[in-house]
Amino acid sequence: MRLSTLGAVLALLQSPVSPAPPQDTRPAIQGFVVRAGTTEPLSNAQVTLIGVIASATGAQVSRGATSNTAQTVTDRSGRFEFRSIAPGSYRIAAARNGYARQEYGQRAFGTEGRVLTVVAGQPVETITIGLTPAGTVTGVVKDPSGELIAGLEIRLLQHVYGAYGQRTFVAAGSDRTDDRGEYRVFWVTPGRYYLVALPSASARAVATFGVPAGANEVLENRFPPTYYPGTIDLSQASLIDVRPGEELTGIDVSVSRQALFRVRGRVVDARTGQPPRTASVTIVPRGPAVPVAAFGSASPYNPSDGTFELGDVAPGAYWVRTIVTAASADSILTADAAGRTVADIFTESLMADRRVAQVAVDVAGSDVDGLVIAVGAGVSIRGRLRVDGSTLAAVGNLDRLQVTLRPATTGTPSSTHRPVSTDGVFRLDSVSPGDYVVTVQPLPPEYYVKEARLDQVDALEQPLVIAGPVPGTLDVLLSRASGRIDGTVVDSRGHGVSGVQAVLVPAQRLRWRFDLFRTAATDSTGRFSLSGIPPGDYSLFSWEALQAFAYFDEDVLRKSEAAATPVRIAESSTATVQVTMIPAAFR
Repeated sequence: MRLSTLGAVLALLQSPVSPAPPQDTRPAIQGFVVRAGTTEPLSNAQVTLIGVIASATGAQVSRGATSNTAQTVTDRSGRFEFRSIAPGSYRIAAARNGYARQEYGQRAFGTEGRVLTVVAGQPVETITIGLTPAGTVTGVVKDPSGELIAGLEIRLLQHVYGAYGQRTFVAAGSDRTDDRGEYRVFWVTPGRYYLVALPSASARAVATFGVPAGANEVLENRFPPTYYPGTIDLSQASLIDVRPGEELTGIDVSVSRQALFRVRGRVVDARTGQPPRTASVTIVPRGPAVPVAAFGSASPYNPSDGTFELGDVAPGAYWVRTIVTAASADSILTADAAGRTVADIFTESLMADRRVAQVAVDVAGSDVDGLVIAVGAGVSIRGRLRVDGSTLAAVGNLDRLQVTLRPATTGTPSSTHRPVSTDGVFRLDSVSPGDYVVTVQPLPPEYYVKEARLDQVDALEQPLVIAGPVPGTLDVLLSRASGRIDGTVVDSRGHGVSGVQAVLVPAQRLRWRFDLFRTAATDSTGRFSLSGIPPGDYSLFSWEALQAFAYFDEDVLRKSEAAATPVRIAESSTATVQVTMIPAAFR
């Protein structure tokens, strides 16, 4: 028995031993989610790991592409963990019912948070994300007689800006008034909002398609979009300030039934005198951007005779716009298609055949009949691109260089563009009437647009107005003598501030030129650099917390002007400046 046991032991010792599986040494990201300003843990919060893909720096701001890499939820102690993270750059977002979604290191709602860099073999810090309680807005909707209005849609709207200064509106929450005219919009991110009451989607469906309502409900479509406290003019509306965890009550809206009218007409192809085969017809308010359209229904375009009808239009000033697109397979697959991507070929061909026309219409007290929209080929503008004191070849990347007309005002359609040839000649096709900003992109960092003239018009001092055929040549001159700013952002104690934006804003008279705005993020010591700056007078700002692109907002600039740092840029100069950060409470 002893010999057999000894033999078994010896056999085990002589048998090969399987190596232990290698340990996963990839780092983990862990942390806690708490109620902002406290140590109270928040369980069941959804935490998302967002992979950041590096992208080239643009004229406005560098924003990498992102992808949701992983998700988890916090435990009872508010703790979360992402294990075995591949090396790379990440952001982390947390969300929970009753709280505003926030990212780690985020300075303002709606902005990006801090990027965490994961390096193989190195531990990642434990992080804490504080979630801010959301707010609630309640009120009633009634007409001037005091009758409570059921079935109206309520929207909270916030205006935001894009990279080119375009103002748009996003919805932050919505509800529908009940049988007592009451509404309640909850879980609203703290901020400032417009509130608008308008016919519900159901009422618009009834007006447009004859969709029946409930057996005992009459859905009305005669209420124009009305902003709190009771105006159809957005400029006269009052902003609502929603604070963290607060329930705003008594936000009541007075609405009035209003006569609505119809706009009828037809679309004609100016080249043939016949109606286009396909066309879309819309009506949009003239003037500043507004959050919601002021009409409720539209009949389909009739290609047999070119007629259209827009219904339920409230009194006001509008553009009636038509877009005709007629790209064919022959026009897409042209002789020069070889070597180009399908997406580029299709997009360029489609945009080349895209024709836009619009007619100003004033609706006041009656229907508008007999409107004729003639869709031509658009305006073609010949141009020439030069470099001051050098050849165009010095710029490089001519195959990517494009002269573009971007809308300077609301209501102006975007233009098409084509690449610049090696001798600097270019052509802008299908340009619709409107006001435009002349830009050249992408430019090397040291270059700027020194001149842009169409006949005797200086397009850098005022928007380029296109109202009809353009016989002249758009002459654009580039210069390599741009300026530079090296600066530091400091707090009230004079310490450098990392991770904030330095924003260069042009003089008041040139703020319609979005291409003159510049931004740069500060490094760990608060330093930043801006290059490619056209000579001129500017103001430098840095806000502790500011919504993305909100520096285009004149109201924001007006309130912060006294805290700005003025700077003058001369040709080929470098200015060294110090900018004091504007604290979040300042605004």
